[in-house]
Amino acid sequence: MCIPVRRDKYNCTFFVDYAEEKRQVLEEETKMMLAKAKQAARMQMEIEKINTNRFTTAIPPKASRLQLSRMTRRQLIEISEKISKRINEENAELMRLLVEKDSLYMQQDSMLVDIEDMIQ
Repeated sequence: MCIPVRRDKYNCTFFVDYAEEKRQVLEEETKMMLAKAKQAARMQMEIEKINTNRFTTAIPPKASRLQLSRMTRRQLIEISEKISKRINEENAELMRLLVEKDSLYMQQDSMLVDIEDMIQ
C-alpha cells in the first residue's frame, strides 16, 4: 500500500511504501531496545559482582587444627551444626538463583523471538 507523504518545491507528490516505513520504525525501536538491554545486563553484572564480594566477606575465618583439637566435643558439634546449617542455606539460595536464572533466560529468549518477528 502506498500513501502520499509530502510535496516538494515543484509540487510533486512523494509516495512511500507504508510497510517499508513501518519496518524502518520497528527496526529503529528494536535497536534502541537492544541497546537498553545491553546496558541493563551490564548493570546486573555489576550488582552480581557486589553481591559476590558481600558473600565472601561473610565467611568466618578458618580454625587451625590446633585450635580445633583444644575445643570440647560440644563446641565441635556446634561448629558442625553451624556449618551444616550454612550449607543448607547456601544450597537453598543457589537453587533459588538457578530457578531465577532459568526464568530470565526464558524471558530473554521470548523477547529475542518477538524482536526477530518484528524485524521480519
